[in-house]
Amino acid sequence: MMLEKQATVAGLATLNAEMFYKDEHRFVFEGITACMARHKACDFLLVSQELFRLNSELAQELNIAYRVTQLSSGVASVGHLHLHMQVIKEKFMLRELICRGTALIEKAYEESADVELMLGDMQKLIGFMMEQMYAQERTLNMREIMQQVFDNYHRRAEQIKNKAVPGVPTGIRKLDVLLGGWEDSTLNIIAARPGMGKTAFILFLALEAVRKNKKALILSLEMDVVQLGGRLLQGQSGVPHARFKLGYVDEIGVQLMEQTASELIPLPLFINDNPLQSMAKVRNLALSMKNNGGLDILFIDYLQLIDMRQKNRNYNREQEVAATTRELKVLAKELQIPVILLSQLNRSNEKRDSKRPLLSDLRDSGAIEQDADTVLILHRPHYYSKDEEDKGKLLIDLQKNRNGETAEFWLNHNETLTQFTE
Repeated sequence: MMLEKQATVAGLATLNAEMFYKDEHRFVFEGITACMARHKACDFLLVSQELFRLNSELAQELNIAYRVTQLSSGVASVGHLHLHMQVIKEKFMLRELICRGTALIEKAYEESADVELMLGDMQKLIGFMMEQMYAQERTLNMREIMQQVFDNYHRRAEQIKNKAVPGVPTGIRKLDVLLGGWEDSTLNIIAARPGMGKTAFILFLALEAVRKNKKALILSLEMDVVQLGGRLLQGQSGVPHARFKLGYVDEIGVQLMEQTASELIPLPLFINDNPLQSMAKVRNLALSMKNNGGLDILFIDYLQLIDMRQKNRNYNREQEVAATTRELKVLAKELQIPVILLSQLNRSNEKRDSKRPLLSDLRDSGAIEQDADTVLILHRPHYYSKDEEDKGKLLIDLQKNRNGETAEFWLNHNETLTQFTE
């Protein structure tokens, strides 16, 4: 009897009234859930009374006592309850697919139809269907949660034992200690004023990740693939930047570049340089890579260049940025990968004597800080001071860390080679 009661409670958690086709069955289901909430028990008499309490006129109109008795008499046992629930969910999902799919087809006939947005809507529909299908698996009791917590802990402990980090390696020992690498399902902001080396820094991070057999995608909205590829080749080969840019590299340097290129080619690093990225395109690209070959980490350079036009034309810039960062956080959770997002800072730091940026300097919206799991701010004192002692120094200021402590530390930044060392 106890098992039957547990099965009933579990069943209620996976269904909702909207999943029933007939209005009267929706009404009965509402009565059952209300009955379980009120009495912690359920039979045809209690349900009938609860339905009269919820809506006496409708209950009387449906002759609800007879209807509930008739429905309950048709079930011999709850032994196959999970199968009955599955049938209800599948029929509901098919109806939703017909309804929403038809709406998409009708929209496709419109002259103003946007292919990228429609592809995004289709993927959202699939995501909705998958969410409904596996809703029970995502609702866990404490035993199941604690089991997963310990499994995750033991996995991390084993990685530490093998001198690895639990997440995607950053290539910076102090950062790996603080963060445990880039964790799955997290949105990580790297922010700085222009000229601080944001792009160079994510190229360094991406290379460190792929050299540890992680598959990385960079969405570059500012620089094209030839520019980024050139930075990688020049920096990793060690040829002087000025000679590389002007084409004055000697024969030995060219050989070094060719050798470096042969080492870079096998790395699982991908770059997309479409300058007109919308969130629909970002999502489509990331999902496509995840489903076709895999994706372990996503870099976006940078937030303020994403096409943020919303369906709601009344949105201001701050609301658009808030909607975009929220979608990126959802995308990180959906793909179960870390998303590294570059962001600009406003000019407020230039009014301060120290020139040190603060979390409040994030440009356009406070939602950037709110949605982010970590926020790293880059700062090069030499950019402002022109003091030789500050040359080559880069401050990494971890100003937000949702799952740990904050800290700051210095790196050596070789600007001509796009390299960072501790």
